[in-house]
Amino acid sequence: MRVDLRYQISLFGDFENIAPNSDIVNPILEKLKSYNLVPGSFIETQFTPNGINNSQRLSLRSNDMSFSIEFKLDRIDFYLLNTNINVFNMISIDSFAKQVKDIFYKLSCDYNLKVKRIGFVRYLLFIEGVDHIAVYNKLNKNIKYYENLPMKDWSNYLPASISLSSGIAANAVTTIKHFTNELKINSTIKTCDGVMVVTDVNTSEECKELRFDSQQTECIIDELQKIEYKLCSQFTSLINEANE
Repeated sequence: MRVDLRYQISLFGDFENIAPNSDIVNPILEKLKSYNLVPGSFIETQFTPNGINNSQRLSLRSNDMSFSIEFKLDRIDFYLLNTNINVFNMISIDSFAKQVKDIFYKLSCDYNLKVKRIGFVRYLLFIEGVDHIAVYNKLNKNIKYYENLPMKDWSNYLPASISLSSGIAANAVTTIKHFTNELKINSTIKTCDGVMVVTDVNTSEECKELRFDSQQTECIIDELQKIEYKLCSQFTSLINEANE
C-alpha cells in the first residue's frame, strides 16, 4: 500500500514582520478565512555568535491539526500531514501546492513578500505487503558483499544537482530507507514496517538575495513539483518491481 504521509513546501526569505500580534494576525485570518485556520504561536530558537536567540513566532493550523503554516524569521513552512491513514482525506499534492500558492499570493498583496529559495518535499510510505529487504536488494544488487547479509536497517541517500528551465540552480534529493514506527491507521495506532521515500527538490542556496515575487514563486513551485512527481513515480515503480 502506497501512502502519502506528509507534504511540505518551504519558502525562504525575510518574514520577521509576520509576528503573533493581533494587528498582524487579525488581517491575515480575514484574508485566509476560507481556510478556517486557528492562530497560535511557537518558540523559534536560533544559535548566533552572540548566543541563543528565542523568538515567539506565528503559526496557523487547521482544527484537526493536519494543515499548518509556521512563520519563522527566515522561512515559511507549509505542512499537510496524513493524521489517520485510510480515514483522513489526504488531498493530492497538486491541490496542496495550489493552496500554498494561493495563500502566499494573498499574503504578498499586503506584505510585498519575496523569496530567495524554495523547497518542495514529500514523504511517501509503502507498507502492508512491502518487503523492505527486496527493495534494498533491488537498489544495491551490484554490491556482492551485502548479498547474503541480514539487513535490519538501511538508508540510501541520492543527491543530484540540476538546473531549472529558467537556468536557476537546484537540487533533487531522494532518501529511501527502511521504515518502522507507529502510525494511526483506520483510527488505531499500529506499528508499521515498510519503506519510506522522501523527495526534496529545492533551489540552490547559492543566491542569498530576495529575488522571487509571488508570480515567480508560483512558477518555480510548479516546476519543482513536476520533478518531484517524476522521482516519486520512478521510485514507486522500483518498489513495485522489487516486490513482484
